[in-house]
This record gives sequence, C-alpha cells and structure tokens, in this order.
Amino acid sequence: MKRQKVCILGVSGSVGKQTLEVVENNSEHFVLNAISFWKNIDFFKKINKNHLNLKYVYCSSAVKKK
Repeated sequence: MKRQKVCILGVSGSVGKQTLEVVENNSEHFVLNAISFWKNIDFFKKINKNHLNLKYVYCSSAVKKK
C-alpha cells in the first residue's frame, strides 16, 4: 500500500505536534513530506532526525518594523 504524503503547517504548535504524533504512530500509512514552523529551530532539528526525507521545509520569523 502506498503511504499518504502529509504536510503539517505550524508543526511546532499544539495541533501540529499532535498531528506529527499521529503521523509517527501510523508510519505504515503516512509519510511526512513537508512542514512549516515559526522560528523554533531546535524543534525542527528534533523532527529532522526522525524524518530525513522531508521534501519541503518553511521557516518564518517575525521581523519588527520600526
């Protein structure tokens, strides 16, 4: 059976973390293909250790305007 590709927007948030847990606990059905997060680089490093085949990663951070 072919696994479904999953994209998690806001993976470092509470819903994103729960979705990541579902994907990891059901790896026979799902493969993490893409993620986005705000600026939590440490959390990304943790994810990247377990999901080396991520195709797309987007990191955004706030820029303060003067």
